[in-house]
Amino acid sequence: MYLVQQQQIFRLSASPTYTPNDLRITNVTDSSFSVSWYTDTNTTAFISLGQSPSLGTNYFESDTSSKRIHYITVDDLSPETTYYFSITSAGDEFLNSGIPWSVTTAPTLSPRNSSEIISGQVFTKLNVPAVDVVVYAQIGSAQLLSAKTSKSGNFLLPYNNVRDITLQSYYEVEPNTSSIQLFVQGGPLGIANVQTYPAFTQPIPDIILGESYDYRESGETTRDTLPEAKIELPENFNQGSRFEID
Repeated sequence: MYLVQQQQIFRLSASPTYTPNDLRITNVTDSSFSVSWYTDTNTTAFISLGQSPSLGTNYFESDTSSKRIHYITVDDLSPETTYYFSITSAGDEFLNSGIPWSVTTAPTLSPRNSSEIISGQVFTKLNVPAVDVVVYAQIGSAQLLSAKTSKSGNFLLPYNNVRDITLQSYYEVEPNTSSIQLFVQGGPLGIANVQTYPAFTQPIPDIILGESYDYRESGETTRDTLPEAKIELPENFNQGSRFEID
């Protein structure tokens, strides 16, 4: 048994190196959501999804090669519907305390026409672009957003249609007062933290894994080096995420 984000993940026969760590459900809309995690060893993985705990449909990563950072987006779902899923990592199925995880999609809302985004670029400690790491964004008390970095380490996080924690309505983002916390999960490459406001996010200055940044004072930064030890995200970071664990 391993404790991940206060979730109990059971699979007694599995090697701990393949166990999902830091599992997060993000980007919940009326028709889609994303799920991400990392493993201590390169492995292939997929999720099995269904409208009942019996599951039934497998969803694979866009890149099916063996890796440590895993990110899957499920789409073409129905609004206001509860879905259940399990994770299969290195051939072993992982559940939440013996039952699948669950997530409920949002109601349908008319899309907003604005185009606000958070953008930036992530590098390793060796100043090499950090490829396929996951950037999480918590804007105030809105739902949790996420995106993977590209081959050049760039990321884009649109937030014009970000919803509040209930998913029932859009979250009103104030450019100069709505706090943004970014958490970059690089698995074995390390993590990074950024605190800023929406007015200072196009783009955010380069992010280096292992560092912590604060841009809340007129866009100027203070920077601290994070400890080398493995660090989990503070408990209050994903209060804006919207997922249900049975």
